[in-house]
Amino acid sequence: MTFREPPRTKNDEPDCTPPSIGLRLYWMRTQADTAVTISAAPRDWNNVKSFNWSPDSKRLALTVGTTDCDYPGSANGVFMTLVDQKSQIRVSAGDMSLEPVFSPDGTELVFIDFSDTPAKLIRYDIATGNRTLFRRGSETDNFYHLLDWK
Repeated sequence: MTFREPPRTKNDEPDCTPPSIGLRLYWMRTQADTAVTISAAPRDWNNVKSFNWSPDSKRLALTVGTTDCDYPGSANGVFMTLVDQKSQIRVSAGDMSLEPVFSPDGTELVFIDFSDTPAKLIRYDIATGNRTLFRRGSETDNFYHLLDWK
């Protein structure tokens, strides 16, 4: 959901800043909802850019970053939180990581790291906290978009 509209300009010049996007969880049984907040993220990282549910539906992996005129913006990180938000960790190390996807068994995450060129797919082992390079792009193919794992 949009929780902050772009600022209004004082003159006729357009402002390309998009709205900030927040994430809320809704429970159908109790008809309750909760805003997802990542307390470990830097204060100006208030824009949810992507998220992925774990296969057991107990955790969320999120990309949280700055609100900028372009995608992916100036800074992003990958975080993981329990649905009750009592335990949260930063999964990525760099300031330009995004698009996390859980493995089919929920034991690992893969995300894209654009901190330096070429881009990398990083595998994160949830039990150990270890990050390993899964694959590195080339100078001509420097973008990944992981759709799913099999």
